[in-house]
Amino acid sequence: DLEKIRNRFGSNGVKFTVLLLDNSHGTNQGLIQQIETKFLKRFYKSFIDWLLMDEEVGLIIKTKKPHVLHSLKQNSNFLDIAYNTKRCYVVERPFQEISLNYAKISNISVAIGTSMASALLECVSTGAKGIFYDYPNLRSLEKDIYSWGENKVFFQNLDNMINIIKSFKKDPIKNNFVGNWSSYLPLIDPFRDGRGGERIGNYMYWLKKELSKGLDKKE
Repeated sequence: DLEKIRNRFGSNGVKFTVLLLDNSHGTNQGLIQQIETKFLKRFYKSFIDWLLMDEEVGLIIKTKKPHVLHSLKQNSNFLDIAYNTKRCYVVERPFQEISLNYAKISNISVAIGTSMASALLECVSTGAKGIFYDYPNLRSLEKDIYSWGENKVFFQNLDNMINIIKSFKKDPIKNNFVGNWSSYLPLIDPFRDGRGGERIGNYMYWLKKELSKGLDKKE
């Protein structure tokens, strides 16, 4: 898929790629609170409007699950318009796909959700540029990030966020602060060596070994 995207975007003049990561949406009439459907439409439309205005921009959309985008397309053709530019790629089987793979071929990743997006943290943990649109207003919970990352990696104003990303595209050196998590990486992942699976595997092995000796949970 990655080579396919590169070739497709390259042949259509793309010089700046944005990876979009979303989550479930709904009308919020029940106990489960999601991104409001009309706002998620606005979120996508803001990027697609930019796509249509700037022929150097490409979008990769990795939705949470296929039904998220399918339901957004009801009574609206803005996604089809984006597809027809051949500068918009939608990950066909997104469930359990690794977002990081797509971040590697993108200039910046942008996530939206009702909580901090783990998919975005996965991307930025390797040094990739990443932004979280703070739909749920996590300012009181993510005080550390807001202290250094407001309007850099965390945004609450959609138009301002789009404009900042545009500035980064225009002059990435001057605007290197955009999506830059470098000062926060040790707290996200102090190892950053890709060996997390090995460590948890060792932990589970040691745990099973000790439990098999008859030790109780506390021991």
